[in-house]
Amino acid sequence: MVSFLLISCFNYVQAEVPVDVRAVDLAELKQAINDANDRPSGTHTIISLPAHFYLPEEEILPAINSKISIIGGVFHGVDGGPEQLFLVEPGAILDFNATRFVDFTLGFEIPGLFENHGELTFKSVRFTSITGEPMCLSRGPCFAINIPVVFNATSGNLIVDNSVFIDSGIKNLGQDNLVGGLIHNEGSAPLVDTQVYLPNSRSEAPLLNFGYMKLQNSSFVARTELGVPLLPLFKVSDEAESESVNSVFGGFAGGWCQKVKKGLEKWTM
Repeated sequence: MVSFLLISCFNYVQAEVPVDVRAVDLAELKQAINDANDRPSGTHTIISLPAHFYLPEEEILPAINSKISIIGGVFHGVDGGPEQLFLVEPGAILDFNATRFVDFTLGFEIPGLFENHGELTFKSVRFTSITGEPMCLSRGPCFAINIPVVFNATSGNLIVDNSVFIDSGIKNLGQDNLVGGLIHNEGSAPLVDTQVYLPNSRSEAPLLNFGYMKLQNSSFVARTELGVPLLPLFKVSDEAESESVNSVFGGFAGGWCQKVKKGLEKWTM
């Protein structure tokens, strides 16, 4: 009689554990983020925000170093609000769904109002009047020393899906060296089904790309004014990869298109 020993090997994947939390004020939101950061790996904390949150300049929210989804809520900047709202650490994940950000003033000393080194997703998010003022010398030019709305680091994966930017970015005072303002990307940043509406006082090239950026099924429109020159949408480094597919552009100067791969897009300069 011959016996056979059968050995089976299985890869067991730990199931993600969802934890639902409701936060109705800033104190509860901070506690919810801290609790999420303290939970074991593999936990997905879902924070529902049924309220408006008013953040003064001195307000500081905890950095994100776990997986967190924030659903709903309206964040208002009070007197400009803090220089930074959310910092996503390497390996962390932060998702926003149906959230609004209103009336924040971009700061000077840190990379972005949102700083991402992990994975940051905006889905059905609306940004309104997130602006910065350039610094102008008394007898010299102006400089865009403000941080952008979103800074995506080399390790970062930024996803903007079905979201809207209205009158946001660094303002322009007639200078041609004010770049950035909306998104400064050094990692991966697809923008899908997204609308961007810019005033004629915006800075040059509100999208600054040093990594990979894709504009898909999106529209980008800048209001024009008689006597005010058109400005480009993009500034792209030689090493960057940029792609546009089925997107519409209006009110922008040419000259930047040659660095963007064209798919089925419609260019309206």
